[in-house]
Amino acid sequence: MDAYSSWLELVSIKNKSAHEVIQKLKSIFSKFGSPDTLVCDNVPFNSYSFGEFSKEWNFNVVCRSPNYPKSNGLAEKAVDIAKKLLKKSLEEGKDIFDALIQYRNSPLKYLDYSPAQLLMSRICRTKLPISADLLKPTLCKGVREKLQLRLANNEKYYNKTATDLKTLKPDQNVTVFNHIDKTWTPGKIIDIAQNPRSYKVLDENGAVVIRNRFDIRESLNSYKSVVNNDFDMLNSRNCSLQANSDINISKHESSSDLVQQSKRSSLEIESPLNNAQSSSNYESASNPPALKSKVSGRIIKKPKMLDL
Repeated sequence: MDAYSSWLELVSIKNKSAHEVIQKLKSIFSKFGSPDTLVCDNVPFNSYSFGEFSKEWNFNVVCRSPNYPKSNGLAEKAVDIAKKLLKKSLEEGKDIFDALIQYRNSPLKYLDYSPAQLLMSRICRTKLPISADLLKPTLCKGVREKLQLRLANNEKYYNKTATDLKTLKPDQNVTVFNHIDKTWTPGKIIDIAQNPRSYKVLDENGAVVIRNRFDIRESLNSYKSVVNNDFDMLNSRNCSLQANSDINISKHESSSDLVQQSKRSSLEIESPLNNAQSSSNYESASNPPALKSKVSGRIIKKPKMLDL
């Protein structure tokens, strides 16, 4: 949407890649010319290829603060108008371009001029019969004064409940609102970002993120990263595991020493018995038993049994 005339363009895209968006913008810029400043979201407009495209076509890119739609209210309003046009055209079974041209020819309530008159100094010709005199270009008078008055009124009513937030300094401890978990997490200010009223913040995971001042609060607690805590816990766990392994090794060594000592003592106990038995066997071998005989002198021989 054009910020001056509120001219709305609806373009169908296959995906939200930088290449696809650049091709569609080239088609629009070839009709109306390139703008001075493009206020947009971060993805994919903060990519390298889109930055090169902005340099080539000579316009500035201002990305809004992440997770803060109020910083780009005109674009959000354009999305709301486009959704309503699509819904009405589907309900009535009409073409979306019929609804779009009717919007471009409808006067704005705060200017009394239509987007077509503000952009092209004339209204667009439609299906309805119209006088040729009404299609002649005419200059729109007092537009800038009316725009400034409208902006002043908006600022006046907004500042009734709004307050100026304190400027933050680098290396200052803060808490950052997490829009996913809906919680406040610790962080540290790195520097002021290029986005309006935004800062580069080091979050608890060690990543540098850009957040609006509205999502940042001052904190008296010192910043400590969760990654460092996990690393310290891992180191302490490894140290405890190493200590337990050393204790187990020492216990194993002591138990093996005890086993070896018991084996040695058992061997020492068994060795004299073995020595006594071997000596008795030697003595019996060297001194064989005497043969028994009867009164008549006949030697008594033991019968040999059949050993099966």
